Amino acid sequence: LLLALIRKIIVIIIANFFAQKIIYQSQFIKKQWSKFLIFKKETKVIYNGVDEFFFLPKLLSQTNHIICVEGEINSPYAIKILNGIKNYKITVVGKISNEIKNKIINENVIFTGKIDSKKIVEYLNSHKVYLCIEEDPPCPNSVLEAMSCDLPIFGFNSGSLNELVGYSGILTDLCVENNTPSNSSIKMLNNDLFNFFENCEKLEFNSRERVLENFTFQKIFNEYLDFIIYSK
Repeated sequence: LLLALIRKIIVIIIANFFAQKIIYQSQFIKKQWSKFLIFKKETKVIYNGVDEFFFLPKLLSQTNHIICVEGEINSPYAIKILNGIKNYKITVVGKISNEIKNKIINENVIFTGKIDSKKIVEYLNSHKVYLCIEEDPPCPNSVLEAMSCDLPIFGFNSGSLNELVGYSGILTDLCVENNTPSNSSIKMLNNDLFNFFENCEKLEFNSRERVLENFTFQKIFNEYLDFIIYSK
């Protein structure tokens, strides 16, 4: 906690006294950090970009399986979700300690650990749904990568997800109790997943189309150029 506080103070000092312009990853992050600005700055929201030529959808065998990709799984928030989704196989990709793994008692959860980044496309394309288990995600690359592979996104309507996902998935309303999703929220998430799998042949989320419109590397690169170099 002390280290996190020190990092936060350093960012606040840099933003106020050294930065000429500030780029936020999402409107969510802008709202969180702009309240610490003492002096007026030129700001812009520029989302993360995704390599749409690498993260391609492929017609692999798709079962009714769910995938989650996180750098590290270590929060009570993620544990509550993974234990609460019991009717589907869930592949969890990312670093996880034995201590945290032992707290996830759902037998349908499969852990891969960290995998080579070159293999992640294959993993994404062999699953039906991407489930975000990150608490208040700022602008998760893993979600954009899944969208580029044309997976629908599920999770709770928190952080920046509603900005990224749009029509590319279903975000469940979130009520938090003791820093984790409430039982009623978990139940609603289960219902949303059930309704999707029952009606998926009739639903079209067009996740990749949203990426091509908003989150390609070229588009994001141009936005950085326009803001940093060309804007006055």
